Amino acid sequence: MGVCSEPPIEISCLTTAPSQFTSIEDVIVDPVTGSIYHIECRPHEGNRHALVDSVSKAEVTWDAFDIQTRVNSFGGAAAAVHKGIVYFNNWRDHRVYMQQLPSKEAVPLTPSHAPYRFAYFVTHPIQKHIVFTVVEDHTDPSPDAIRTSLAYIDTRRGTLHRLHSGADFYTSPQVSPAGNKIAWLEWNHPHMPWQGAQLCLGELTFSEGQMSLHNKNVVDGVPGTYAVHEFHWISNLCIVFMSDKNRYIEPFVYQLANARRNASLQGVFGEENSLHSDFADPAWLLGDSHYTLLDDSDQNICVTIKEGRSYLNYINIETRELDPMDSPYLDISRLRRVDDNNLVFIGASALHSPSVIQVTFDREWRPPAPKFKVLAGPNEPFLDKVYKAEPQTIKIPKVNGKWTYAHWYAPTNPDFVCDGEKPPCIVSLHPEPISRTQLGFQWHRTYYTSHGFGWLDIDCTGSTGYGKDYRKRLDGNYGILDIEDILDGTGYCALNHLFDRNRVCLRATGQGAYLALQIMADYPESFRAAAVHNMIADMSRMPRSSSKLTMNHLRHLMGGRPEQIPDTYARRNPLNRIHYIQRPFFISHIKSGPTFYQAQQVLDIILDKGGQVKHAFFDDGEQDRVAMYEAMYEEEMMFVRFCLVTLMGRVGPTVYDPITRQTSYLPPTPNPTPSHR
Repeated sequence: MGVCSEPPIEISCLTTAPSQFTSIEDVIVDPVTGSIYHIECRPHEGNRHALVDSVSKAEVTWDAFDIQTRVNSFGGAAAAVHKGIVYFNNWRDHRVYMQQLPSKEAVPLTPSHAPYRFAYFVTHPIQKHIVFTVVEDHTDPSPDAIRTSLAYIDTRRGTLHRLHSGADFYTSPQVSPAGNKIAWLEWNHPHMPWQGAQLCLGELTFSEGQMSLHNKNVVDGVPGTYAVHEFHWISNLCIVFMSDKNRYIEPFVYQLANARRNASLQGVFGEENSLHSDFADPAWLLGDSHYTLLDDSDQNICVTIKEGRSYLNYINIETRELDPMDSPYLDISRLRRVDDNNLVFIGASALHSPSVIQVTFDREWRPPAPKFKVLAGPNEPFLDKVYKAEPQTIKIPKVNGKWTYAHWYAPTNPDFVCDGEKPPCIVSLHPEPISRTQLGFQWHRTYYTSHGFGWLDIDCTGSTGYGKDYRKRLDGNYGILDIEDILDGTGYCALNHLFDRNRVCLRATGQGAYLALQIMADYPESFRAAAVHNMIADMSRMPRSSSKLTMNHLRHLMGGRPEQIPDTYARRNPLNRIHYIQRPFFISHIKSGPTFYQAQQVLDIILDKGGQVKHAFFDDGEQDRVAMYEAMYEEEMMFVRFCLVTLMGRVGPTVYDPITRQTSYLPPTPNPTPSHR
């Protein structure tokens, strides 16, 4: 009934993606030589991260090294290259190494068996043997006891020196071109970086072989009110930084004081830009960049994010002009300068997964004409572009006068025949509340659209890329406003005839499952079925397993800690209402970790109530990862096809036996009144 039985994508292709295809994690440029490198994750090598020359495709370090870090839990900024010297953090022993290319011999710079984690490696422009870094001290590994500081490594002596400490978090050390100043971001609990990061500036002095920092000054950022998200030295007396002082993350210019003028701070676009775009993303990962100089002129390049999509632009901070650049890339990150005519970034388009993209500018045009080239990407199989869907962004009006957003992907199989019917649909939720859907090509999404299913990604309240107000609206309302958006967005798109409202499956991973469980319990007939993977359901237990970075995250989302507002956590805990679920449910989970027992609890409650549930639980040490993913996706597709296709057109809730795959039909029952949240 409008669903293709033989799509072009084999299940083996989908299941191989998470376990065999490499993924691009970072792009790195040597600022002296202009050489381009990237870090790729290799699942077939146990998720080892390798540093690769993006042009020659050769790995530049020994395969004994795993170049990643978990500073601030989520990593990033694990390596740097300066004048042919590589500095990197090795995940396997948490030591920093130095390697002179083209040799593969790496020299350790930090002590063995030390309780340290490192990120960022910034070479001093004058004292080349001084490399600035951020270090986490895990002497006491409990999240509230980890100590973070700015430091530097003396590569001649192989010694580590503390430079500055006192704040809970430090990121992004950058030295001025003359080497006499250093800037960085810092913030403290209970804030996340996008809530409290401040841009700080200090003076550097080098005496008797020691580097020291003096006269710290806070340039901008008011914790709890607005934050600085990233910054860049433009000259020795000028810094451009991105702040959400107004409704969007936008550029500001800080002019340092000199003999002729006082220090000054002003927005590039005045009080507030009219672009309704963010110029950066909230920083989960370290080392991201959305701005770079093209040359010594005023012609710079920036990324803007509007309604969840990334755009490349020319920007002139003197004239306050911004000119959009034609680009096929929907998701753009890690923007880096190569030379006066080239830059690179990680970009994903509707046709390609995230890849290393080089942009070359033709200076005969004004503004310069860009030419894009894919330098490196995942080792994926070929798929004809006819099967790859372009996203359609939908701005959805709400009754309260607010808006929410969704991205629609229509079925992509040319053999798809709808017979006058609208297609069934998968409604997908992203796994973290303060994040957004990635619009570029994804195998699992394309797998469904090539089967004749529509796919709807909901970027509900709290999502990034829609301005500060949309993101902050979720504070204290996690599990309330976002659920409203999911229901309103699905209903609006169905009313606009994008898909069959009676054949919709809700799909979620991680914390997205928290919302899916609530919806299926409180609004049991709103979706035909639901499928969740590696669920997180009980928010009251989240702080116990959180990292240092996220230990206070739920405090903002829920309106307080579990011990402060236990009734709120209990009311919003879907585990207390699982017995209301009436529609078929699919659960997959690894048999380990702090949330597996929650998946088991959901399974047991639904079964005890005679509900319809299918599960796929896997051992954490599963040797054949391809077989594991294949089983998971095959079970999910079988479940979704049965619920949305085989049962199409029946009235009332469906009683589904996942073992016999038999079904019976019950008359519709009224929804229980959702508990007051």
